[in-house]
Amino acid sequence: FTWEYRHAILTFFKSIPNPDQIKSKVISTLEQLQSKGGHKGLIYYIIFLMIWESIGISTVPLETAAGMIFGVQKGLFANGIGRLGGAMVAYSLGRIFFKGYVRSKLSDNEILSLVEKSMTSRPLRTSLTMKYSIFPEAIKNYGLSIMTPVKPWIFALATFIHGFPFTIVWTNLGWDSSMRLKVNEMAKRATATPEDDLIDAGSTMVSSPTTLPPNKLLGVAVVFVTVWGIVGSPAIMALWIRDLRKNHTNEKKKEEKRQN
Repeated sequence: FTWEYRHAILTFFKSIPNPDQIKSKVISTLEQLQSKGGHKGLIYYIIFLMIWESIGISTVPLETAAGMIFGVQKGLFANGIGRLGGAMVAYSLGRIFFKGYVRSKLSDNEILSLVEKSMTSRPLRTSLTMKYSIFPEAIKNYGLSIMTPVKPWIFALATFIHGFPFTIVWTNLGWDSSMRLKVNEMAKRATATPEDDLIDAGSTMVSSPTTLPPNKLLGVAVVFVTVWGIVGSPAIMALWIRDLRKNHTNEKKKEEKRQN
C-alpha cells in the first residue's frame, strides 16, 4: 500500500469508538432522557441493548452505564430484559432466516460439529456449556440457533443462567462507581472555600475528599469474573472438547466393530 492508503486505513480504525467512548456516549444520552422524566430512557435503553446483544458485541460497557444511571433495581431489570431479549432476537433470526447461511459458515468447525452431536441427549447441559465457552457471543447465539434439539425455552433458560450473574456484577459495579463519584463531588463542594474560588479563578479545590469504604464483596465478584474469563472458561472448554472428541472416537470404534 502507498502511504495515502495506509493513512486512510489508520484514520478509519481510529474513528471506531472504543468501549470507554461508547460508555460515555451512552451515559450522556441516558442522562438527557432521564432528565425529561418518565420511562423513555429505560425503554430506549432496553431496545438499544437488545440490538447490541443480537449483533454479538460485549455488553459490559452498556450494563455498567445502566447501573450508573438507573440504579441497581431498574438497571438489573433493563439489563436482564435487554440481554435476554437480544439473545432471543439472535436465536429467532438464526433459526428462521439465517439457518442455511449460518450452517454453511460453521459446517467446517469441528468443535461445533461435536457440540451438535451431543445436543441430542443433553440439550440444556450442552447449551449451558456452550454459553460458558470462550466463543464470541455471536457464535454462541447463532450457533445454538441452528441446532434442532435447542428449543426456544432451552436457549432462553441457558442464556439466563449464564448471563444474569454477570449482569448483577456489572450493574452493581456501575451503581457503586456512580455513588463514589457523587460522594467525591459532594466532598469537593463541601471543602471549597471563597478564598479557594478567588485564588483559582472559580475552580474547586479539594483537600481530603470523603470517600465510601471499599465494597469488598463487589471487588471479590469482579476479580472472580475476570479470573473466570481468563482461566476458568478456557479450562472448562478444553476439558469439554476433550470429552466430546473422546466420545466421538468411541462411537466410531463401536460403529466399526458393528460393521465388521
